[in-house]
Parts: sequence; C-alpha cells; structure tokens
Amino acid sequence: MATETGYSERYERALRLAAAAHRHQNRKGSDLPYISHPVHVSVILLRYGFPTDVAIAGLLHDVVEDQGVDLAQIEVQFGACVAELVVALSERKTDAQGTRRPWEVRKREALEHVRHGSPEVAAIKAADVLHNARATALDARQNGPAVWARFTRGPAALLDHYRQIVQIARAQLPGHPLVDELADAVEDLAQAIDEVSTVRIEHFADHVDTAPTLARWILNEWGYLLPGHTFEDVVAMYEKRTVRGQIPETFVALEGDTVVGAASIIEEDMETRTELSPWLAEVYVAPEFRRRGIGSALVRTVVQEAQDLGVRRLYLFTPDKMAFYQHLGWEILERTDYYGKTMTIMSYESES
Repeated sequence: MATETGYSERYERALRLAAAAHRHQNRKGSDLPYISHPVHVSVILLRYGFPTDVAIAGLLHDVVEDQGVDLAQIEVQFGACVAELVVALSERKTDAQGTRRPWEVRKREALEHVRHGSPEVAAIKAADVLHNARATALDARQNGPAVWARFTRGPAALLDHYRQIVQIARAQLPGHPLVDELADAVEDLAQAIDEVSTVRIEHFADHVDTAPTLARWILNEWGYLLPGHTFEDVVAMYEKRTVRGQIPETFVALEGDTVVGAASIIEEDMETRTELSPWLAEVYVAPEFRRRGIGSALVRTVVQEAQDLGVRRLYLFTPDKMAFYQHLGWEILERTDYYGKTMTIMSYESES
C-alpha cells in the first residue's frame, strides 16, 4: 500500500461515495451531518502517515454497515485491500430474520475482528474510537447527561468497550503514537462522564424494584386517565415489562440507587385513537431533579429504542408540554378533547 501526496482521484471518489451514502444521516442525537465522522477518521489516519488505502477505508468504514452499500462496489472501485478493511470493520446489526442483534453480541464480534485483523484494521478502529471519544466528551461537557441517551447501554458500557479497543490496539500497533492519543482520549471521556452527572438511564427490566415509585408518579400525575386502576394494578403493569427490545418497554433515570425519572414506549395510550401506535408515554422526572436535561435524555432514549426496533413514527399526547417536545423534534398533529382536557397529539418521525 502506497501513500500518495497531493491530490488523489481515488480519495476524491471515496469521499464522494461516503458523502452520498451518508447524505441523509446525522450523528446520533445531533443535527451534525454524519459525514463529519468518517472524514475525521480519515484525516487522523493521514496525519499519522498511513497509506491512502487505509485512509480510504477510514472514509468508507460505515457505508456498508449503516447504509447498505454493496461491498462488491467498493472492491471494484477501490480494490480488494480497501474492501477487506471495510468488511472487517462492519458490524452485522440484524440477523437473517431482520431482527436487531444484541449490542453486547455485536460489540464482542467487533472486538474479535480487530483482535484477529491486520494492524491496518486496528489503526482504523483506533481512529474511529479516537474521534468518537473526543466528540462525546465535548458533547457531554456542553450538553450534560442528555448525551447518554444516544447510547444503547449507557456511558459505563461504552467506556468499557473503548478501553478494550485500546488494549487490542496496543497489541496490534505496539508503541504507535495513534494508540497513545486514543488512550488519552478514552480516559478524558471517563473524566467527562464523572464531571457531567451521576444520573444514568437504564432499562427498567434491570430495576423492577422501582415499580412502586413509578406507579405513585403515574397515579399522582395522571390518575384521571386511569379510572378504576388501583396502585396495585399499576405496579403489576410495570412488573410485566421485563423484556428488553420489546414493546411495552420502560427506561428509568437513576442517581445512585435512587430512581429520579422514567419514560416508556407502549402500544396504545389513547382509547379514542387506537389506530395510532406506538406511543411515548409516562415521561416523568421527580421535581427536585428537573432542569438538568434528564427529561430530554429519557425522551431521546425512547426515540432511539423505537428506531432500533424499526419503528418509523412514534406518538404522544400532552396537555401543556408542546414546546418541550417541539424542541426535541416532535411535531403537532392535532388537538382533541380527552378525559375533559384539551390534549395535543404529537409525532416524531425518524429519518430512516
């Protein structure tokens, strides 16, 4: 593999392919065009003197996994070397039936691909994680705990995965300054996690003991929507939600061992609009924890879960929080009378 100087037509073609493939995609939880990430990965590799093929693979490392670009097209345009690097860095996100594969399984496979791959595969993965870690730390310091809603398993699991990448990269690229910079970036992310907030968002399935608290919140806040439901009924409703990746599903915000908020995705939430489904529901943050971005983080967590489950459109209704949800990208559909109050029905449509 050679390193070109000056203008490269092959690099230009790769840049155009990546830009076209990612043109409708933004970075998770932001309005920043996704193409900024593979471009930065490629720039990092070029700065460290890696060959042009490696930089091109850095540009294209997500086009197969995220956008379904045909690997054969990459091989025809850029050669077998680039195609092999891209396939080694591409996760298989769904199984043969189209069901999304568990995060833990996908990340374990990704680690094995880097561990048993070439030094060039390790270099691209190191540049990938370097940019992600730096960008996430910056976002966390600017936006607070809402950032963690972007990630399927929260900051602790993400940090552990990144640290494993560092270990593997050290073995594959001993003494390389790229790995040293990666290690610094991952530890800075760890510091940012500690700085920002002790609040974390996790699956209710891992905290079923919080059901009584959630039931009290529901009945105190929206009891008029649940005529005939007892406290025990609502607790039992929550206690059935113990399966990840299946509607209905609830997420809880925790500070230490204390639950401070919750939000759910459910099949039906409005008796008069059963044709609409599924719904964001039961969004609540304890009063003393409000104005810290926790509600936004909970909403974004549910939206991301809906997208992971293949849900294109999500609904909610609210009597008075329209501005809050509009700020998060929700749109007003209509207003209707429901249980004696004027409710606004809103929707959120994913881009893909």
